[in-house]
Amino acid sequence: MRQFSSARHQISAPERTDRQHFDRQVQAVLWAIWTLAVCAIAYLCWHADMVALRPLNWVGLIIHSSVGGAIGLVVLTMIEIRLRPWGFTE
Repeated sequence: MRQFSSARHQISAPERTDRQHFDRQVQAVLWAIWTLAVCAIAYLCWHADMVALRPLNWVGLIIHSSVGGAIGLVVLTMIEIRLRPWGFTE
């Protein structure tokens, strides 16, 4: 673990708390969007079965939600890296 001693890497206490507050807000918003996206995928899978008058396909529902959730996590991480790059150094 490297220690930075230059003045540009030292963060004052008020700035650190502002950054931590921003980090928590970004994470809360991104996780809420991800949760809504996974729920929407599950709803669409369920709705397609109900409209077609088919019995509920639990395996398909689980697979669609899992794949959508995994892709969503990758996208969520990419967005988070762009919004707060200081959390991903080293």
